[in-house]
Amino acid sequence: MPKAGNAQTAIFLTGKIQGEPRLSTPFSVFIEGNYAYMTSVGSNAFEVIDITDKSKPVHVGGLVSGEGGAVLSSPRTVFVSNGLAYVISAFNAFEIIDVSTPSSPVPKGKIKHGEGGAILSNPNSVFVSGNYAFIASVDGNALEIIDVTNPAAPTHKGSLTDGTGGAKLTRPMNVLVSGNHAYVASFGSDALEIVDITNLAAPFHKGSLVHGAGGALLKEPVALCKSGNWVYVVTQSSRALEVVDVTDPANPVHAGHLQDG
Repeated sequence: MPKAGNAQTAIFLTGKIQGEPRLSTPFSVFIEGNYAYMTSVGSNAFEVIDITDKSKPVHVGGLVSGEGGAVLSSPRTVFVSNGLAYVISAFNAFEIIDVSTPSSPVPKGKIKHGEGGAILSNPNSVFVSGNYAFIASVDGNALEIIDVTNPAAPTHKGSLTDGTGGAKLTRPMNVLVSGNHAYVASFGSDALEIVDITNLAAPFHKGSLVHGAGGALLKEPVALCKSGNWVYVVTQSSRALEVVDVTDPANPVHAGHLQDG
């Protein structure tokens, strides 16, 4: 959801979904207009739901892995923009789906781990900005950048791996983009990593904040969003919401937190 800076969001419906939705172990949802676009890990499916009437959300379309060549085995995050849905699969793939007609989603293009140098090993999160998709590759310990200018043929543009130039990207779980920076929740690094993406072909480490620095609670971060000069990070083992001041991306600072209990 671009306004929140995060494709993983929540939707509250007041009625049961009508039709035949494939929602075994749903993982993520993205809202655009009158539609909810969802991924279902257990169903290996991409689902489209009409939410015009909140009391009666209705299944209108979807895709399961293999239909039309779609690679949707254990799909994770979905991001929708300009009639296209960008979906990542835990089985090392990035799928683009044409949803200009929500009732008939059609596979448009894809790229798999290793193709053209793409680091897509167990990806968990995707954020699209302009003609580029930014992907957190968990097992690749990397931030991967894909050029989606031609949705039918996405290509590897650049990447940054853990340790390069000081980057803290061990098992990154979530990514969002704002301006010339990508903000990454690095689960294995216990850190918020900030990447300069001015040169998309050569992103580099800009700054980071690690667990404990200045009182920051960043033990195993899993999700984040940004508003103004603040990044809000959800941390699993710290059981907290951590607030980080990113006014200076090279020197992010702990601003506050709220912990369980």
